[in-house]
Amino acid sequence: MKRLSALFLPFLIFCSTLSSQDFLSIHISDVALNLEEIEYDFDLRNDDTDTVNSDLSMAAILTHADLDYFFTIDKSTPYNHSNSLNLKRFNASTNEAFVVISGTGVIDGKYILDEYWGELYLLSMSNWGEISIQGSIDVPFQGLDHRLKLHSPRLEISSNIFNTPLQSIDFSGFTPATTYDSSIETHNNLFTVEKAFYSDSNFQIESFASAQAAINSYNINSDLLDSDGDGYAVWRDDDDNNPSIPQANGIYTLSSALTEIASLESQKSSLVAERDARPTQASYDTVEAERDARPTQAAYDSVVAERNARLTESEVRDLRLGSSMLEVVDGDATINIELEATDNLGITSPAWTPVPESKVIIHPNYLNDSIRIEVKADNESNSGVRFFRFKMNDSDS
Repeated sequence: MKRLSALFLPFLIFCSTLSSQDFLSIHISDVALNLEEIEYDFDLRNDDTDTVNSDLSMAAILTHADLDYFFTIDKSTPYNHSNSLNLKRFNASTNEAFVVISGTGVIDGKYILDEYWGELYLLSMSNWGEISIQGSIDVPFQGLDHRLKLHSPRLEISSNIFNTPLQSIDFSGFTPATTYDSSIETHNNLFTVEKAFYSDSNFQIESFASAQAAINSYNINSDLLDSDGDGYAVWRDDDDNNPSIPQANGIYTLSSALTEIASLESQKSSLVAERDARPTQASYDTVEAERDARPTQAAYDSVVAERNARLTESEVRDLRLGSSMLEVVDGDATINIELEATDNLGITSPAWTPVPESKVIIHPNYLNDSIRIEVKADNESNSGVRFFRFKMNDSDS
């Protein structure tokens, strides 16, 4: 896993002329050196399993972590709180008190320190005095937001500084304390980690013309910064300009994992139900075959055309064997009837001969009138009997 480190400064104490350097900057490095010089305190009685497991993992990580405490303040700032005996607290402005965690490859980053009464802790009595930086930070880890209370190593001086304003304190006389005073504990007191502060650990006290000049001098690895303030450093954040898009780390607590599993199971059930509701291949093939069996538009048009070409019922009723079609012109139709006669029906093919004098023309206007045809008797007939038939012609002859 990627390991990131803050810039550690050499063991130097800078004391500058205070005339134009009005801002005090304190940097204390709490590095992981000798793991045998660490004390632990655990109380596992009152929290759920997920929280206990996650906090224990956090404790193990912080054991190997390097912590750099930074504090910047205007020297003319009065104390924010005092017990009127031996304690004073000074409160920095936003983003002027923070800690940089490095060396873990898991939670490395810059975290803003916040303490209600003030982040700079000044304690002094008789012939001694000490300062330290403390406050709380929020660290997202394993799906939980860990609230950690941090207390930097103390810097000591052999004089009483309780009533001395910040701009008048001689910081060149401070040296590291050697007792167990650097501590990290959870907000719910699940664990406390205390580390010894060695003489070769680094601290730096300087004066600057502005708070921003002090902050710019720290030279913190840009991957450890947190531009959007969501608790995830650049290297952990998918989008460090959008606090609503942090990286999830890919690590889950038991409860969060079970919650996600339940959500995935629900999604699976929904997808299975949707899949089962779809038609089978056989049903699809049946629909395809039914569609292919339907007549095409061209076939349908052909059937319609054939239907429209058929005779109507009245037209069929007027049809008779041997009938003729009549043409109506201006409301009149001419019917030509010819009379034929034979005197012998007994032969195979009787000879029918026209009777010219019997030709009659009938107009439709007179269809309701009786038509009388007079035929002269044929004296030449052998039997004295003649047979007649009517013949209709389409022509006007």
